[in-house]
Amino acid sequence: MITDKEIEELKRRVAILELKDMPMHPLHTREWLKDALDNGYSLREITTRRTGRSTVQALCGIAWVIEHPGKVLRISDHFGSTLADRNLMYMMQMIVTGLGLKHIHFNNSDITAIFENRERK
Repeated sequence: MITDKEIEELKRRVAILELKDMPMHPLHTREWLKDALDNGYSLREITTRRTGRSTVQALCGIAWVIEHPGKVLRISDHFGSTLADRNLMYMMQMIVTGLGLKHIHFNNSDITAIFENRERK
């Protein structure tokens, strides 16, 4: 009888074989891939994590709201979960704050952003 631990080890070995011939993302290293496998990341997570895609989405989202004043942007991350969407919104907020940008407002309840002057009467 095969134990759960042995099954997990077999899954890890299969993942290693699948990754062996897969072209690596330029930001990944073999050491990071090994650590990711050792820490139980799935193949999907390994191919989508630490690639810069969310950062690009955050920057594009900020640019979009500035280019479209008064229009609401529904923030949606490439990972496809509400938690990922919320994390993308937080990343956008950190960038906006760090750059000192004004008039970009985020709505936590519906995970949206808008660029408008709320001080103007």
